[in-house]
Amino acid sequence: MIRTLFLVLVGAVALAVVGLVVGGRGHGPDYSGGSFPTWLKRAGPEARVDEAVAMEGVAVLPDLMELLDWQPSTSERASRRIYEALPESWQSSFCLLNVSDPDLVRRQVLRALGGLGSEASPALASVLAWAGTPDETGQEALTAALKISPLAPAVTSQVLTYLLDADPTRKEIAARAMVAADVPVEGGLPALLEAVGTSDPPSVAVVLALGLYGREAGRAVPRLAPWLRDPNLKQPILLTFRRMGSSAGLALTEIRPEISAQSPVVVEALDVAARLGPAAAPLRPQIQSLEANPAPMIRLHAALARGQTGQDLPGAVKALAREVQFQIPDYSLPYFPDHPGLRHIRLSPAQAAAWLLGELGRRAEAATPELASALRSEDPRLVALSAWALWRINQDAELVVPALRRSLRYTLDPVTQLIALEAVAELGSIGGLFDDELEGLQRLGLPLRQAAQRTRERLGGGLPELELK
Repeated sequence: MIRTLFLVLVGAVALAVVGLVVGGRGHGPDYSGGSFPTWLKRAGPEARVDEAVAMEGVAVLPDLMELLDWQPSTSERASRRIYEALPESWQSSFCLLNVSDPDLVRRQVLRALGGLGSEASPALASVLAWAGTPDETGQEALTAALKISPLAPAVTSQVLTYLLDADPTRKEIAARAMVAADVPVEGGLPALLEAVGTSDPPSVAVVLALGLYGREAGRAVPRLAPWLRDPNLKQPILLTFRRMGSSAGLALTEIRPEISAQSPVVVEALDVAARLGPAAAPLRPQIQSLEANPAPMIRLHAALARGQTGQDLPGAVKALAREVQFQIPDYSLPYFPDHPGLRHIRLSPAQAAAWLLGELGRRAEAATPELASALRSEDPRLVALSAWALWRINQDAELVVPALRRSLRYTLDPVTQLIALEAVAELGSIGGLFDDELEGLQRLGLPLRQAAQRTRERLGGGLPELELK
């Protein structure tokens, strides 16, 4: 009898919750019913918050701010207890009884606010109130604050307070937040330099945060170079050296062993050598030995590195053009472009070759036929990268504009759209032709929303003349 009453009670509560939630259906995009707060409280870790917030835009800002401080009510806690008491086989049918952990919801909200960027400025004070928490929530809050208003004195002060703290955990939180937001905080470099010692290895986050300062962080090269012997630090150190430019030449001795097909970071080492230019000439024999390597990613970077050191750049352009032409689908070795918003995108050899040709600018004019042919490729990312490269090489709007429009309108791949948005940002006055695409993309996801807004700002503010290498 008691068991029957219990099941009746469960059913009644479930029906009440379902009635409440379904009754409110229609308030938002892709919700399981109800208002945005109700949906997010019950959606769990797999909730597609990014898409929902991008669709709603700033209209959902008051809800997000309210959810930052949400704690389950008595009825919500009771609902969750009932859900947890149900047999596992029943739970999928009564999932609306479940209520998320408030810390999970808070982190989801902080990521959404950060994804809105400057649009979330009214929430900055609320976000900073959580940034002092020395845990994952605090890191999410600090990251969000940096994305919302990186130059705000209150944000800078909070980051510097953590960087200067004697507690290594707080330093790590600040460094990770800076890397996630891709923001070099003014005044943070001395504290990061101090965190790189000779006895204990620096954290990956500290190494990558130093790279945010580019050439300004060149003083860190002698401190970082010895740590290239640490397998866990090889890649982050070389990625940071790539951003430090000519200063990385001070580490040639330590980089030399990585110019080898047996090195797990040979691509990164070759990339650094290429950026050092003639200063990397002592590495040419090792670089040249890799130009016939069967791995296309090694082969193309070796050719470019030798050309950039001052030996046969036209030959390097031809080698890169061949990789674009043959489009070997080999993802065994990683390469990530050094460009804001795209640093997390792993490129194939052909995509990397197109990107690197674009970085060469007018010096890669001989590769124009291969890049133009690649605009007809079945690889949408290669199409966008090739169009971008062509713009940087010869500003041929007749070829570039239709290709970028296809990349923005007719692909479901958000990575392709991100690449195309960054390319459009360099078109200057021609970028005005993409107003409709920029408007439509803002509702597809927060990364695209931010990239579209950033592109609009760059186009509206007037771009400096493109510096072609």
